[in-house]
Amino acid sequence: MAPGDTVDLSGRAIAAEMTKILKVPVVTINKPGGGSTIGANFVARAKKDGYTILFANSNIYYAHAMDPEAVPYDPLTDLEPLCLAVSVPLTIPVQTESPWKTFQELMTYMKQNPGKVRGSSSGVGSVGHFNFEVIRAETGNAITMIPYKGLHLP
Repeated sequence: MAPGDTVDLSGRAIAAEMTKILKVPVVTINKPGGGSTIGANFVARAKKDGYTILFANSNIYYAHAMDPEAVPYDPLTDLEPLCLAVSVPLTIPVQTESPWKTFQELMTYMKQNPGKVRGSSSGVGSVGHFNFEVIRAETGNAITMIPYKGLHLP
């Protein structure tokens, strides 16, 4: 993921603790893009020497499930999960002055105004994209996805 993303911040905190425990530097390298497939593929193809690990969210599975031919690795055979490190709740925040105060109010608006609601994600195959698709499948309402490369912090 991109620097400043929730996954990045969590990974950096874990890397700092690993550095203390292992007494060797654990260096974070961000490889954002492709709904996390660029970084996951980098790790899947790295030398199998125990020095390269991946800290990722479930994007690495969603992208492959959606289009296995477009993803250059198989997360089930090329990567081995070690542990669940962090749990991050997903939310649908809206502007304070928005007319919607509940999810149902938003769904009603979307049904009456198809194509008017936009939402951001980290790209096709990402957790955000997957959740937009779940909303569409469950409610019939589609959120127009605006993919972002990542946070741009000052």
